[in-house]
Amino acid sequence: MLKHKIERFLTYISMQMPSLMSRANYAGAEIFDGMAILEFKLPKPCNISDLLDEFDDQMELIILYHIIPSEATVMGHQCCAYSNPSFDYLYKVNGISDDNGICDTLYASLYDSLENFGLDLQAELNDQTAKSKVVFARKEEDLLRDFMK
Repeated sequence: MLKHKIERFLTYISMQMPSLMSRANYAGAEIFDGMAILEFKLPKPCNISDLLDEFDDQMELIILYHIIPSEATVMGHQCCAYSNPSFDYLYKVNGISDDNGICDTLYASLYDSLENFGLDLQAELNDQTAKSKVVFARKEEDLLRDFMK
């Protein structure tokens, strides 16, 4: 079932965010129980701020967090955005900067259950914001509210 969802998602995301994720820069997927992680090589690597701007331009995406593990380096800056659960696809997108401060790969996690999607987002938000400097983080109550609509 997830393989079918992956194919549909690739068609969908190629139309929604062709500059970031499309069939052309799809590098493969790992399938797990209830979810799949898809890898996309960015055609134009960018910094995390530019990536967040791209996410922010997408009507259905909600930024979950932007964190910096250390002010001493540009490496390891991370961001995550997720699809509004009221839309058709349940997915999140993660990016992390390399030692030059550039993100060249995105990881899209595709879920087959609303419950798993919400629990994973909540766990990731709590885990990532607990150990790093937070530039932005969605409030946990707002995240939970997104799943009650």
